[in-house]
Amino acid sequence: MHYSYYITFDGKRKMVEKSIKTMMVFEILGRPAEHLEVVLNQLIDKIGSEKGIEITEKKIHEPKFIEKKDKDGKIVKREKGREMYSTFAEVQLKGETILDILRIMFMYMPSHIELISPSEFEFKNFDLTAILNEITRKLHNYDAIAKNALLHNKTLKDRIEELESEKKTKKKSTKKKK
Repeated sequence: MHYSYYITFDGKRKMVEKSIKTMMVFEILGRPAEHLEVVLNQLIDKIGSEKGIEITEKKIHEPKFIEKKDKDGKIVKREKGREMYSTFAEVQLKGETILDILRIMFMYMPSHIELISPSEFEFKNFDLTAILNEITRKLHNYDAIAKNALLHNKTLKDRIEELESEKKTKKKSTKKKK
């Protein structure tokens, strides 16, 4: 753990913990219900094994059945074995640096983050640069994934149009032969 020292108004030296305490919420949707709890536990264990991170508390909530509704808002029964469930975990953790917290945020995508302490932050130029570079790196990765997906989608649409055109041409040639 990182510690910092400062001088109080009465001249005494005081040591304070410099770690960052947060509470994060992780949600999951799927089936079967029992599997969701297993997956959340595995996720929390993996987060706890990350460098600079310590899990201090966790609470996994019971999975809830997700009702399916039609366009009129009426509940539709799902096929047996196709039921969907949702659950979430509240996880309190400590990070040695804000960059550790930021990495957890980008790697594991919690649905909610609350900074518990410290109540104020002071950044050195170098630290803020590292944070901004981490955000920029992730944004570039997401941008590359999005561009790749768009290109792949366009390629598939073009191929479908090509096949439909060939199909129409074959139908016309078949009609002419008759």
